Amino acid sequence: MKLSVLSFLLALLLSPVAQAQEEGSILQGQTSAFQDPTNHFSVMVPVEFKQPIPGSPVLTFEGPLFRGGALSYHINTVNIPSVPSDTMYGISIEQTRKDPFYTEVKEVKISGGRGYLFKEITTERDGSAKSPESIHRWHLAAFGGGRYYNCTFGGTLSSFDDPVVIQAFEEIVRSFTIQ
Repeated sequence: MKLSVLSFLLALLLSPVAQAQEEGSILQGQTSAFQDPTNHFSVMVPVEFKQPIPGSPVLTFEGPLFRGGALSYHINTVNIPSVPSDTMYGISIEQTRKDPFYTEVKEVKISGGRGYLFKEITTERDGSAKSPESIHRWHLAAFGGGRYYNCTFGGTLSSFDDPVVIQAFEEIVRSFTIQ
């Protein structure tokens, strides 16, 4: 009985420490290289993200918990060798610009191809406002070598208020290379 009370008190005392750690950013700014020779790309990812095994057309980099949800980075690769990458890019960016669910559609430099970044708006598709704990995403669409890469950066809406998280996701975009 004394041991369970002591364990409860210890957990109670340590819980503010865990909450306080989540208040600041949990990304330290260090990255590690990830290469996928099967899907012909490489990228630099925060060391806090668990790297998947290369080779699958759907890859998930699991990040740490932050502000009520987990940070994540996903890459879906679609091989479409019969359609020129410039054609895929042109059609895709125009469709994205027409979708009222996305904002800030802008071209980004992608080594080995072309790409653009776009962000979800802060309301749900039904028009209701997202709460700070709602899932929110940015997307990188990259095209090159007969492939389309749909890269998704995820977290809670409030995690996208953190400048360190924003910088980490922007660094991933800048480092994405099609080989």
